[in-house]
Amino acid sequence: MSNTDKTKLDAVNTFINNIVQFPINLWSFTGHTGAVHALAFGSDGYLYSGSADRSVRKIDPATGTEVWSFTGHTNTVHALAFGSDGYLYSGSVDRSVRKINPATGTEVWSFTGHTGAVYALAYGSDGYLYSGSQDKTIRKIDPSTGTEVWSFTGHTNSVWALAFGSDGYLYSGSVDRSVRKINPSTGEQVWSFTGHTGAVYALVYGLDGYLYSGSVDRPVRKINPSTGTEVWSFTGHTGAVYALAYGLDGYLYSGSYDKSVRKINPSTGTEVWSFTGHTSYVYALAYGLDGYLYSGSYDKSVRKIFDVLKFKLN
Repeated sequence: MSNTDKTKLDAVNTFINNIVQFPINLWSFTGHTGAVHALAFGSDGYLYSGSADRSVRKIDPATGTEVWSFTGHTNTVHALAFGSDGYLYSGSVDRSVRKINPATGTEVWSFTGHTGAVYALAYGSDGYLYSGSQDKTIRKIDPSTGTEVWSFTGHTNSVWALAFGSDGYLYSGSVDRSVRKINPSTGEQVWSFTGHTGAVYALVYGLDGYLYSGSVDRPVRKINPSTGTEVWSFTGHTGAVYALAYGLDGYLYSGSYDKSVRKINPSTGTEVWSFTGHTSYVYALAYGLDGYLYSGSYDKSVRKIFDVLKFKLN
C-alpha cells in the first residue's frame, strides 16, 4: 500500500470512528391517563400498550394515533403478549388474563385461574401462553380454550418476568431474586440463577441465543441459558431496571427507574447511548418489526425512538 493510499484509509477510518449513534423521539402518544406498564408489537404491524388506567390501546406506529381502546379489565394492565396465532393477550392486577381480537379490540375469553395480580406473559414457540403472577405461580394456558395445562410453583415470591427462548425453554424472573429455566413440556425446573441481589423485573431472550435479566439491584445481566451462569453485568443504570427488549438490529435495550432507556452492545455489555426523553420511570419496551424502539413510562406516554447517525466533534 502506498503512503497516499494509507493516508486516505486513515482518513476514512477517522471519519467512521467519529460517527456515533444518537436517539431521537419521533412521536409521543399521550392517550393513556395512567402509567404505561406494558408494550407489545404485533405481527400485524401495530403497537399495543397496557396501562394503570385499566385499558389496552392499539396504536398505529407510523403516526402514533390510537386505533381502539379495550376496557375489559378492572385494574392495571401489567402485561401484554402478541401470539403467533394472531391474537393479543393481556394480564392485569385484576388477576385475569384476557384474549383479545386485535382487529376489533373485543374479548375472546378470560382466564381467572390466578389468585393474585398477573404481572407477566409470554407466548411460546410451542403455541402455548404462559402467565406469571403475584400468587408466586406460572401457569401454562391453552390459548385456544383459555384452560390451564400446568402450574409451576418453584418461586417463593411474585413472578414479574417471563421469556420464551428460541432454545424451546421458558425463563422466569421473580421478586425472590432468582431467574429460573423451566421445561415448558413438563413444568419442571432445569436451573436457578441467583446472581441478582434484588427482585428480577425484566427478562428477554436475545437473537444471539443469550438470556438477559434486569433487576431492582440495577445491573442488567447476560446469562448463558445452557448453564445458567453469568457472562457480564451492565451497571450503567442508577435505578431499578424494569424493562428489556432485544432489537432486530442486534442490540439490547433497557428501561429504568432512572427515567432512561439505554442501548447496550450485547457482545461487550457496553453502552451505546442513553435516551432521556421520559420525565418519569420507564416501565416498558418493545422493538417493532418496523425497526423502531418503543418505550412506555410512568409519565403516561409511549415514545417512538429512532437511531440517527451524528458526526462527533472533537
